[in-house]
Amino acid sequence: MIVDRIIDHGDTLTLGDTTLTAHHTPGHTPGCTVWTTTVNHEGKELSVVFIGGTSINGGVVFENNTRHPSILQDYATTFKRLKALSPDVFLAQHPSMYKMQEKREALKTNPTQNPFINPEEYKQFIAAEEQKYLDQIEREKGTE
Repeated sequence: MIVDRIIDHGDTLTLGDTTLTAHHTPGHTPGCTVWTTTVNHEGKELSVVFIGGTSINGGVVFENNTRHPSILQDYATTFKRLKALSPDVFLAQHPSMYKMQEKREALKTNPTQNPFINPEEYKQFIAAEEQKYLDQIEREKGTE
């Protein structure tokens, strides 16, 4: 494999008619990247986010983490960047994270109401993920 270029935070990548913007979110893993783009849906431009890792893997600690020494600050950066986004459509690497199957079924039932277009869902997801991060900080403080 040959690397054409390294993508940094804020860089764009164009594939055909689609331009994606990279958002470096290094908490989950140092190279984790969230992507955003826009799509035209029924004459309206919508912003879309493709979430990468936001969760904290089991057994991972913040304090004295030799595999990811900057993990605590990297998660803080991740959530700061994610909260700055305000997408209309939220997608993720695991369909269950954004209830893909339920939304597909709902769309079949009522095709005039698109459940994928839901800006509040993204905000709620990010708030819940950030709370897990904050809870772990508190748990680790309690074990000192």
